[in-house]
Amino acid sequence: MSTVQTVTYDEALTILDRLRPPSRTEMVPTTEALYRTLAMPALARVTVPPFHRAMMDGYAISQADISDLSGKTLPVRGVIGAGQTECYELDAGSAVKVMTGAPVPDGTVAVVRKEWCETSPDGRSVTFLESVQRGESVQQAGEDGRVGDPLLTSGTRLRAQDIAVLAAFGVRQVAVHQRLRVGIVTTGSEIVTNLDASLEPSQIYGSNGVYLQLALRDEQCEVPLVQHVPDDPQQLEDVVRSVAGQVDVVLLTGGVSAGDYDYVPGTLRRICKTLAMERVWMRPGAPFVAATHQSTVFFAMSGNPAAAFIQFETLVRPTLSAMAGLPYQPFALTAKLADRVAHKPVKHTRFLRARAAIEEGQLVVHCARDQSPGLIKGLAHTNAIVRMDSHHADVGQHLSVQMVSSFRNDF
Repeated sequence: MSTVQTVTYDEALTILDRLRPPSRTEMVPTTEALYRTLAMPALARVTVPPFHRAMMDGYAISQADISDLSGKTLPVRGVIGAGQTECYELDAGSAVKVMTGAPVPDGTVAVVRKEWCETSPDGRSVTFLESVQRGESVQQAGEDGRVGDPLLTSGTRLRAQDIAVLAAFGVRQVAVHQRLRVGIVTTGSEIVTNLDASLEPSQIYGSNGVYLQLALRDEQCEVPLVQHVPDDPQQLEDVVRSVAGQVDVVLLTGGVSAGDYDYVPGTLRRICKTLAMERVWMRPGAPFVAATHQSTVFFAMSGNPAAAFIQFETLVRPTLSAMAGLPYQPFALTAKLADRVAHKPVKHTRFLRARAAIEEGQLVVHCARDQSPGLIKGLAHTNAIVRMDSHHADVGQHLSVQMVSSFRNDF
């Protein structure tokens, strides 16, 4: 692959899509597949319901008795409860009492709910107070689905309600995409990763590693490696070489720009030979390196927490999602801008941290006032990212929006 120095954001997405390796699949028990992504369609193993069943407590009647039902009195032949195997054949001129979920007798054309009936004190006869239509309160066998019917398509990320459907149709196992194994390498001699440690005057606590671990958990990734290295080119190279081929993806933060202590691009160039990209026309987060070596994909992001956040959400997360069999299109939503936004004209696509909410039935975004990539506190109020391809936007203008991680399916 030839080296691409600087690419547009949309070009970057295309390049990253080409980097993803073939997905691996595995069979897992359905009850353990929450938030996993189907690699094959899920098919029904049983017919649901497997019998004609009552949808209300009431009385089963035959075709011969459904006409002129109101005011009619019939003898009650028996009672069928849910789960009961005893079956009655419903003859003309008689009724059978049935409970919700119970199989109805052969010959049943309707169930008259008990609220529309008056039962004799001894329970041996019933008088109907209302007329009903054929099929009333009876669910036909196979009405919900039959053996072999498709239930869920490949690419479905399984929610609790999806798994409930699979269980109802007897699906014991499902084929899913294997979890991606992702390593995290943070860099910087000023970073302290132990929150119990005291800070020296020139040190700061690291947040990128914590954020990435939790964001990867949201993507159902395994994270077997979390390591921090100082600004030392040899230590960095040793770590990169040691993880190549051991995990699917490695995320690096820090040391990715063009400063004297920014060793990541050179290290990846030596090990990977070529870089898929080195910079993206985007702000924040222009320095972004992507490369591959020994089946491992490397993504190197900014050390600034807010910039790394933008890079992960707009570049890395879509790629990881596609690798896991769940591609989605970033910035597929549009939202109305609550405040005017203006910036110095530049070639870059800008990504603004924002707060999205439904206001008067519309999706509205409030962009953070200070968009400095060195500020992190505002991330606590961010649930959306706004894409700007021009240098200004007015109140009420509609812009492309991407919801952040767990919020992306909320609107």
